[in-house]
Amino acid sequence: MNYGCHQQSAHSSISRTSQGTWSSGRHLPMGALTARSDGRTLLWQVENPGGWRWEVGEHADADADALYMALLGPTDRERPLGLPGWTDPWIALGLRGRERTYVTVWRRSAQESAAERTLAIPHLKDRDATVRILFPQDTKAAVRWGAGRGELTVCLPELGTACLLTLE
Repeated sequence: MNYGCHQQSAHSSISRTSQGTWSSGRHLPMGALTARSDGRTLLWQVENPGGWRWEVGEHADADADALYMALLGPTDRERPLGLPGWTDPWIALGLRGRERTYVTVWRRSAQESAAERTLAIPHLKDRDATVRILFPQDTKAAVRWGAGRGELTVCLPELGTACLLTLE
């Protein structure tokens, strides 16, 4: 795992990685952790038709009870042709549920880019959706939903900022 990117050390971690175009060829793209103290359980599943990687480990600068979790797409090692768009100024990741859709949008600080980006959310086209910024609460981000085209416009005026949104 890239310490400079994720700020975590991989010395106290477990991980699983898939390679190629068959996502469950060697390992299932899922996992679970259960706290012995109170039985709380965290389950996850990676939805990706190609390579993937998940990693769980001890948080480097926190209490012994603190963990980090990374769900990643393929890196250069897991994807023979490399990662397309590694230097793209904007990155977005969506998670579609039955009642809501979550979208994380990140305006990277590597290069200057437009402060606004429009994302296609085709499964919500022609639907009135309420968009809320879940995190961070004190953000300067602004959002606009275009139901007719199924488009979410996100404005992040500062480089190197991100937000987590929900569409309901």
